[in-house]
Amino acid sequence: MVTRISDGINSVHYFVQVPYVLNSPAAIKKLSGEDEVEGEPYYEIEVSFRKEGGGTDHHDKFVYWIHKENFTVDYLAYQFFTNNGGIRFRKAVNPRVIEGIRFVDYQNYETDELSTPLNELDSLYEEGALKFFSKINTENIDVSINNN
Repeated sequence: MVTRISDGINSVHYFVQVPYVLNSPAAIKKLSGEDEVEGEPYYEIEVSFRKEGGGTDHHDKFVYWIHKENFTVDYLAYQFFTNNGGIRFRKAVNPRVIEGIRFVDYQNYETDELSTPLNELDSLYEEGALKFFSKINTENIDVSINNN
């Protein structure tokens, strides 16, 4: 039970820190292509994690759509294997910058087809083929700058 709760907290904490957590030594990043989503140009970056330092969910897979001009992470997809697994696609909404750090909320979508390649989820999203799953809001943000 402790592992399940801590994994859930880690997952929430992870997504709030995107893209900064992608600089972890455990992260394996690969440019997999370029695409256009909702009329905007993106790099598609595949991310996986090494077992060493990658946490209990190191086997999960991710794709990030990074805007080619402003370098923001506006979409992401991931496949997870805990609790019978699943695939999610997230659209970043409500971007705001607090003390120089960009925070977003997410619209979270899913597909029941677990064999769907993650890099195809943007097209399925645009076609309306994904099911809305949840909205994820980051609230009560407090950023303290320590100048020491």
